[in-house]
Amino acid sequence: MVTVFAADDFPGIYTYDLPQRCWNDKGSIVYFSSQWFSKLEMLCVDTDSKSVSQLKVEGDDQSKLILDVYGRVVLACSSSPTRPHSVAVGMLAQNGLTISSWVIVASASCDLASRLTWEIMSLKPTDGDQLEYQAVFVTSKEKVVPPQPLLVFPHGGPHSAFSCDFRQDVLFMASLGFAVLMVNYRGSVGFGKDGVDSLPGRVGTQEIHDVHFAALHVIRLGKADANKVVAYGGSHGGFISIHLVGQYPDFYKAACIRNPVVDMARKFTTSDIPDWCCTEADVPYNLAAIQSSSSFEKMLSKSPIMHADKIKAAVLLQLSGEDLRCPPSQGKELYFYLKATGSKIKLLMYPKDNHPIATVDTEADAAVNKAIWLLENLV
Repeated sequence: MVTVFAADDFPGIYTYDLPQRCWNDKGSIVYFSSQWFSKLEMLCVDTDSKSVSQLKVEGDDQSKLILDVYGRVVLACSSSPTRPHSVAVGMLAQNGLTISSWVIVASASCDLASRLTWEIMSLKPTDGDQLEYQAVFVTSKEKVVPPQPLLVFPHGGPHSAFSCDFRQDVLFMASLGFAVLMVNYRGSVGFGKDGVDSLPGRVGTQEIHDVHFAALHVIRLGKADANKVVAYGGSHGGFISIHLVGQYPDFYKAACIRNPVVDMARKFTTSDIPDWCCTEADVPYNLAAIQSSSSFEKMLSKSPIMHADKIKAAVLLQLSGEDLRCPPSQGKELYFYLKATGSKIKLLMYPKDNHPIATVDTEADAAVNKAIWLLENLV
């Protein structure tokens, strides 16, 4: 990873894995896709010259995932928020560092681009920090009066990112009339090492302000209705969403929250990643030692449960019975508190599912219930 960089400079390598075949014939150049700001870009690393190049396709703004490399042929999957996944074949130039031709060989027949549009918004923090961040905004092409309701959608992780690829959940909500704002707040990967390192110790504050400012930015541009704003997120995105409805109780009308982090102090003793709690709260991690009371106090102080008493929004919780990452006890802590205080709260349990809620039946059920809940509680 690299530190702060100028626009369009190499921000570092952020990839989950490499294609099984990723080298050129000489074994000197490796090909893969990596997060580059808010897109998934094709890269090649020349181990002889120790240089990194972007494999650009002229006139194509989609995210691209390299699937295979054979000789000078590159097989990739490409998509955008308004274009479903397609399969493309690219031919590398003789030097192996550029694409000389690019052909789509299989694609979906639906034309979503005629109804929806998307853009990447660059944003500057309100706290004076020089680190910029971005948001991906998906909305209708038609001029809507009054403006569309706004779905604020922060990603989980927190050190992950939205990559301008096709997502069924975004398409579903956009098709129901929502403008969808996916925020790559400071701490997201693809923006340099300084961005990633800026968040630990500042969770519960920095990314919350970033996401909320992005929502305000869209509204000030007249692209969304200030009186119809809702939040949606899972895992750390759920952590952020609870913070949003707690810290800005008069701004967000409703929220749908999947398997969230609610209380970092309690999560430390129940999750399969206790080190995550220490890292993000910036406290020492040592399983061979008893955590100090001050460490637990610091984790708790950054947790969204500390703002639960201010929540006015209608909250739908979607929890998985077999989630080891964010155990259902996290969401239930918020549920019992809001239920006891008379807040509008509903809990859906998926006993046999785990962290992503991604089996066919549960994903569909969660999506439909999310849409119903958010639409019913816009006013």
